[in-house]
Amino acid sequence: MTMDSSSCPIEAVIEADLPIIDAHHHLWATPNGRYLFDDIVADVSAGHNICATVFIEAQYMWRQKGPEHLRCVGEVEFANAIAAMSASGIFGTIQICAAIAEHFNGCETPLFINLTSNWV
Repeated sequence: MTMDSSSCPIEAVIEADLPIIDAHHHLWATPNGRYLFDDIVADVSAGHNICATVFIEAQYMWRQKGPEHLRCVGEVEFANAIAAMSASGIFGTIQICAAIAEHFNGCETPLFINLTSNWV
């Protein structure tokens, strides 16, 4: 079940050639609904010249294992996978998740983190 956007207002496209970066969006799925790759691609392809998007944390897809302060890395991995789908070019030229903003308490961790670590 996708998010019902039928109640959202339809905006008229004023300057169709003006490149726009959607600077704030989330991706998520719950038993009550979802908003994932196909949903955002449909929304940003609706007439405006959206060229890229910025993923903002939604506290979704956090890792269930590993150090508590690094569990949010799972959400970054999730958003990065969506970015890779977009960067493939298979789904068009819009760069979904071109930037990822995630809350991260890096005080206790090294600057570089191996995102493929299998923490137990």
